[in-house]
Amino acid sequence: MFYCPLQSQCNVSPKQIHEIKDFLLTARRKDARSVKIKRSKDIVKFKVRCSKYLYTLCVFDQEKADKLKQSLPPGSFIIFIKTYRSRLLETVSHFESFCYT
Repeated sequence: MFYCPLQSQCNVSPKQIHEIKDFLLTARRKDARSVKIKRSKDIVKFKVRCSKYLYTLCVFDQEKADKLKQSLPPGSFIIFIKTYRSRLLETVSHFESFCYT
């Protein structure tokens, strides 16, 4: 038989939130530790880490994503996650500027 010392965290899966209002209420909770923003080509994902779950909101409109980013609670720990493609483009542009200088 398998014993997990952190039994409450073993069977926990992330939850998806579909409404912006619900996400903002979740981000303002006391147990919300950080907000991660992952921006890709078509979608912006907002992930808030609470004590038990990781809540995710997917936004397809860039303007709504910018407004949501501005309306996050002040003082919250915000992390920007870059995709592999954006990191690769930054590396290429840095390399080109290095070569032509």
